[in-house]
Amino acid sequence: MEKEATYLIAQDYLKTLIDVDIDTLVLGCTHYPLLKKIIAKVMGHKVRLVDSAEETAREVAEALTQNNLLQTLSDEATHKFYVSDVPDRFSQIVRQFLGYSINNITRVDITRY
Repeated sequence: MEKEATYLIAQDYLKTLIDVDIDTLVLGCTHYPLLKKIIAKVMGHKVRLVDSAEETAREVAEALTQNNLLQTLSDEATHKFYVSDVPDRFSQIVRQFLGYSINNITRVDITRY
């Protein structure tokens, strides 16, 4: 992901934010964490990046713990994935970035909510 072209595109997309001298940038889309290193390089060390996925996971863990719903690890864990995009596309991305295949992918129509 750290190709020169990617860096140049990130520079172009982030120019407005660089010009207004922000101090914090929230990575609010699911694919931004994949570009976190490049975004950090473009924005510079003075800009704090907030990874919305990490913050959401932290909040969910805290809520589960407070409500005694946090499960301990077991060998019988079942993983289910819910996506708003095409499940096959998500499966390909997982295979590309994580190096293994996943099952149990369900598409959710977010326009219903």
